[in-house]
Amino acid sequence: MVMAVIASFFAFAAGGWVAAKIAGARYAEPSILHAAVAWLIALPLLIVMLAAGSGSAFGGWYGGLVTVAGAAVASPASPEAARATALTGLAAILIGLIGTVIGGWAASGEPMTLTHYRTRKPFYAPPARRTPS
Repeated sequence: MVMAVIASFFAFAAGGWVAAKIAGARYAEPSILHAAVAWLIALPLLIVMLAAGSGSAFGGWYGGLVTVAGAAVASPASPEAARATALTGLAAILIGLIGTVIGGWAASGEPMTLTHYRTRKPFYAPPARRTPS
């Protein structure tokens, strides 16, 4: 299950990087926004794929959600397994969001330090004011 969460992180990080590169934003904020929108679009698609029954075909953490839910009556240990799988799925989704943010930030090309934002030049600087001589 740990590998499913790690795979989710790297998959969403790659998706966030691609979304931010396609957007062509020069700063980190719009890049992160585009990456988060890609995550928001991917999330309902994953849920629809689960509802359509394709979870076991694709494997991974959402495949585990489908197979444990179908086997809930067969085993007395099923509630604990279902809870663990659901929590793993939730962790994979939320860690995937962190991955998209990091991927979008990396795609912007800005340094990944929090102090960089205090020192960068503004996008638009107003023209200098003339003083009468």
